[in-house]
Amino acid sequence: MTTANAETQLQNKQLAELCSSKDRWYGGLCNGYITGTVESLLEMREQGLISEAFCFPPNIERGNFIDTIRSQVSNAATSTSAFESIVLILRDKYPCE
Repeated sequence: MTTANAETQLQNKQLAELCSSKDRWYGGLCNGYITGTVESLLEMREQGLISEAFCFPPNIERGNFIDTIRSQVSNAATSTSAFESIVLILRDKYPCE
């Protein structure tokens, strides 16, 4: 398995641009990237491939974590990958007790 290099990874700056766009197409891409990333993280955690980096409260809805990430992604470091920014935002907002 190879790791994608920085040139092929979506960077936080690019995700912030998608998420702040007034264009519905770009907003949809933002929501889709966030949803896909979170669902992948949850699946990898369930399979025991990664440890718990964040813990959602019971009955959280998809819109809740999408809104949280969208509102905070522009504050994250622009030089990090969008994936890493999402993990850091989730860890800060939904820590495991």
